[in-house]
Amino acid sequence: KTNLAALYNNYALLYQSHYEKSLNYLNLALDLIKDTNDSIKLATTYVNMGLIYLNVNLDKCLECINNAGDIFKDNLDDFHISGYYNLCAKYYYLQEDYIVSKEYYHKSLICLQKTVGKNNSYNDTLNELYKVYDILGIPYHKKGLSLSKEYYLSIENTLLDNIPSNLHKHLCIGLFGLGSECYKLDDI
Repeated sequence: KTNLAALYNNYALLYQSHYEKSLNYLNLALDLIKDTNDSIKLATTYVNMGLIYLNVNLDKCLECINNAGDIFKDNLDDFHISGYYNLCAKYYYLQEDYIVSKEYYHKSLICLQKTVGKNNSYNDTLNELYKVYDILGIPYHKKGLSLSKEYYLSIENTLLDNIPSNLHKHLCIGLFGLGSECYKLDDI
């Protein structure tokens, strides 16, 4: 039963753009899984169903989120929870609750990196997170060295205004300190 349910889940993903056909497969999968002890497949089916409902019925999507969340709260180390976090992030994005959306995207990225690494799903999720960052006005795409250089260039013309001009030839400006940028371990 669980293997057939997994097959139905995969069919549903293939037919995502045809939501009625996709939901039919997911309902078949639910019918099969509910009688088994495979809680992860059940939660994953709810997540897949929630992804379909994102486009057609947000109330049903929230039901799926709640059903999957009840199961995943006891399975926090399972890889499939990244999909649950991603669904939650998308749902709250559509609800325009960008702070909560951002938190779920972060959880999804952490889970993906821990379980499968930085693959296509990771990159897609990161790009979705960047859209949330844009809305929230959070700079995301700049590394520390770039931010430092931008800051320097923004104050360059006024930096020496309060220092006597006869001392300018004795000055040195550079990046210093204990930050990761100074050790060439720059990140976003």
